[in-house]
Amino acid sequence: MDLSYNGILAEAKDRMGKAVAHLENDLRGIRTGRATPGLVDHIRVDYYGSMTPISQMAQVSAPDAKTIGIKPFDVSQVSAIEKAILASDLGITPVSDGKIIRLPLPMMTEEQRKKLSSHVKDMGEQARVAIRNVRRDCNKSAQAAKKDSTIAEDQEHDLENEIQDLTKSHEAQVDDLLKKKTDEDLLDTLDHIDELLKINPGVDISDIKIFTPYPGTVFFEEAIAHGFVPPTRIEDWSGFYWNKGNLPWLSKKRTQFLENISYT
Repeated sequence: MDLSYNGILAEAKDRMGKAVAHLENDLRGIRTGRATPGLVDHIRVDYYGSMTPISQMAQVSAPDAKTIGIKPFDVSQVSAIEKAILASDLGITPVSDGKIIRLPLPMMTEEQRKKLSSHVKDMGEQARVAIRNVRRDCNKSAQAAKKDSTIAEDQEHDLENEIQDLTKSHEAQVDDLLKKKTDEDLLDTLDHIDELLKINPGVDISDIKIFTPYPGTVFFEEAIAHGFVPPTRIEDWSGFYWNKGNLPWLSKKRTQFLENISYT
């Protein structure tokens, strides 16, 4: 490693950035129930002996919130792409007309949501640990650089402060990525509410609005006004589930109603 001031700082930026990028890439492959082209990014297809990403073999789109569309550039590869999807951990059965492959995403169950929240939380913690390990390594490099007089003592102090600032900023990026994934789950719920309103325009939307009172949504302040006490840490939000959130305006009857319409 380059033990100059700028060299150590560049090493910290590079490795912390890679930790965040790794998390972002892994999160793309997690299914929340909302269709996004990124859900198939991690799937590789045996294309004439070369394991090739689907995105390089087809146009991938999300025509609606519940469907991923895959249009191969070479229609002879439809079967190979279907086979790769079935062999993946996506858990979705492809439907094909011979030219276009469609992946219908089912509504997630409560158990699946809990597993997702736990998994996302673990991934976030792994990313934070990786970032802090970089901080530790680069601080040791700063100490070694001072010891061999590559940098002065006051520079070591400044460098460690900059490394700490980088640590905080990259951990904030991790928090943002986790919130974004939680928001995808929220959007899935809102799409489901839209479907319910199309089926039954008479549904009382006030009963459904409090279904997911997450920060940043139009429901959050209203939920607070009704007596909702939100979690204070991102870790708690990642595991938050409305039916276990002690929402004060939900009667037992309403709770059962929302439970029924959510997972059927």
